[in-house]
Amino acid sequence: MMKTEPFKQFFEQNKEWLVPYAAFCHYRDLYGTPAFTEWPDHKTFTAKEREAMEALVDIDDFFNYYILNLFCNNVDWPQNNYCMWRYTGEYIEGNKYTDGRWRFLEYDTDVIFQSENSPEHFEGADGDAFEYMLTNSYFRCASFFDEVISSDYYRGRFLARLCDLFNTAFSEESLGAVIDGEAAVIRESFSRFYWDVMAADWELLVLDLREQALERQSEMEALLGKYLGVDVSDTFTVNVVAGEGVTLKINSTYVYPGQSYSCDYYRDATVIIEALASPGFTLDALMFNGQAVEPGVLVLGAGAIEGDAFEILMDDELIASARRCIDEMIRLGG
Repeated sequence: MMKTEPFKQFFEQNKEWLVPYAAFCHYRDLYGTPAFTEWPDHKTFTAKEREAMEALVDIDDFFNYYILNLFCNNVDWPQNNYCMWRYTGEYIEGNKYTDGRWRFLEYDTDVIFQSENSPEHFEGADGDAFEYMLTNSYFRCASFFDEVISSDYYRGRFLARLCDLFNTAFSEESLGAVIDGEAAVIRESFSRFYWDVMAADWELLVLDLREQALERQSEMEALLGKYLGVDVSDTFTVNVVAGEGVTLKINSTYVYPGQSYSCDYYRDATVIIEALASPGFTLDALMFNGQAVEPGVLVLGAGAIEGDAFEILMDDELIASARRCIDEMIRLGG
């Protein structure tokens, strides 16, 4: 049958999802569970493999894209509305978006925070895009996500970025301000163009949106524990202060000269701290545990990889020591 022309045509038209689905079914049956995090053959990306992958894909953009859709519970995705792009022209100095790497486009997000509108394939996942993604890794762009977070290192980076967003853009304060601000703009138009009964119905929708948005962190954290084994109550704190002439990059978050940043991370997260000297400054050294070390990338967390500069074992004494040194770790020379 597999050699017949109709099958070849079917395979060619459907190989985008058919190949990962076949692999998923094989391992599901082999290990007796659809939860890929319980399979014993997790991938381990070597430094060369990570370098090769990140030369092709903007991994920070990758995590931002997936986390945004998962946090908003976009139930018209990943089966629809996913798009990747890359620049194919000559590289423009100083413009990272011309480096030729793949990035992701966000569009058609009219079905978010609406679990009651979930399509049929969400049955069993209680209308939750994150749960569906974790249990149906073969499906369309869910397979990309599965491949990446099956690595302990990249799963740690995903968790760290999630913590950063929970701490900033997805915090209750930030979400409430955005929803209330946009609602105020729309509300003004209702008084001019719509009936009172329509305005009343819309106000109920705004309240529902607000409630779902503010509950989303706890919903996602429950799924992190259920499917990825993350104990969200077991955290460590990173406090950083950027001194004069230095910018700190914490995962994908930038802390500019004179600014500070503090965030609690799950113990399973991989936090990457990089110091970037401003024009006219030279980064001389990092102060690490009271000793000056060569400038580089500081990797904190369970996902730290040998050879990635520094690994900190996650016991309380060393966490506290790391926190103290990070507060004052940058020394600059002119």
